[in-house]
Amino acid sequence: MTRLRAAEVMVSDSLQLPGSHTDLEEVMSRESRMFAGILLVILPTVMYGGLSLLSFLTRDGPGYNDNPLLHDLWRAPVMRTLASIS
Repeated sequence: MTRLRAAEVMVSDSLQLPGSHTDLEEVMSRESRMFAGILLVILPTVMYGGLSLLSFLTRDGPGYNDNPLLHDLWRAPVMRTLASIS
């Protein structure tokens, strides 16, 4: 059995691996954490809305395709947005 010397076992406090942080350092700024939190809420919400809209448009059952009022309510904001882009 090999005995380790004390110098080999001790790790110096001044030695740190690149990318490692002490407890006092901030890993992310406050603004970055806020932006990440907002994205965690907004991104799944937009994805869920897009998926539900896609399912309304592609399914064969009664619903969006049979209702001309829903077509008009969807068409007006889309056309307004496209007109403001061009």
